[in-house]
Amino acid sequence: MTTPSGWRNLTLGDLEAESNGVIQTGPFGSQLHMSDYSKIGTPVVMPTNIRDLRVSTEGIARVADEHVERLARHKLRVGDIVYSRRGDVEKCALITDQQAGWLCGTGCLLVRVSGPTVDARCLTYLLSLPITKAWISQHAVGATMPNLNTEVLREVPVTLPPIHIQQSIAGTLGALDDKVESNRRAHALAWALLESEYCKIAEQGRRVRLGELLSLEYGKALPASVRSTGDVPVYGSGGVTGSHDRALVEGPAVVVGRKGSVGEVYWSHAKCFPIDTTFYVRPAKGVPLLATFFALRSAGLDAMNSDSAVPGLNREAALGVEVLVPLDNDARAWATRRSLLVDWLQQVESESARLVAMRDALLPELLTAPIREKTVGAA
Repeated sequence: MTTPSGWRNLTLGDLEAESNGVIQTGPFGSQLHMSDYSKIGTPVVMPTNIRDLRVSTEGIARVADEHVERLARHKLRVGDIVYSRRGDVEKCALITDQQAGWLCGTGCLLVRVSGPTVDARCLTYLLSLPITKAWISQHAVGATMPNLNTEVLREVPVTLPPIHIQQSIAGTLGALDDKVESNRRAHALAWALLESEYCKIAEQGRRVRLGELLSLEYGKALPASVRSTGDVPVYGSGGVTGSHDRALVEGPAVVVGRKGSVGEVYWSHAKCFPIDTTFYVRPAKGVPLLATFFALRSAGLDAMNSDSAVPGLNREAALGVEVLVPLDNDARAWATRRSLLVDWLQQVESESARLVAMRDALLPELLTAPIREKTVGAA
């Protein structure tokens, strides 16, 4: 298939050279130590914060101003793109004005190729094309743990349209992403409200062991090779790890990380399949599932890496943790009162999933030659 007039076949390295840009690694461990991190300060973007082309602030690390100035060459600018350097090397995120001045963290790579011929948002979408992601995976170094480096990134091929078409593509797909981001913020605020309410009524309650509120059931093995069929979310360490055609638990459900993301607590609005790196919750009789979710979040299970045979969350130790919970009647009344809000949260999640699916379907269509030629001809 020929490239339409005005479109250029080039590499990220070509864009780096013509824009006097930068493709570089984040600071190494010798430059940014664990002891340098603090609870307050400038955020540092790590691979775990790169999610669906955006930067997630959930659990983001921070450093004091003295380290920011010392690592000034790693400061992020609007239009930068950050890549994960190890593991899931296909994923990248665009830096917006919200993250300007933050640091590119250890384990990441920075791509800065701005200029009058490049729309950074469109370039991010180009880099997320399945064919481009496959190229990166094939050329990553290392059989056991894929590693990405600056040499590989500079060779990544891209077909860049004229700037007006880039801006059109970025506007179309960006509108979908902006709505997803708006939903995400509303979703986070609603959960924060629920947690605040729960904590207030728990202060007037009683202290009990988690085992009096719930039981923790083991998730089941499910090979990664079959986690791409159906519409049932599969929960593993770190959250959703794919989909399946049948459910292990008829939702809603609460899932707890057992290996890897130890003690992380996830809420699934619908039926789901927790795999063997997780526990899923069965509430005791009369205990609202929503109350178990916040009780588990307050239990500090993420610090209980206590299974001696294979590091992870020990079920008996977890069930023995004491937590402050609301009185039974208060918990039930609160969960009933907030059921409509929880239903709304499910609708927001479903809408976002549809928008992401629409974006992913549109992306390759907008960037195929026949569509490009029609677009150029109609301009």
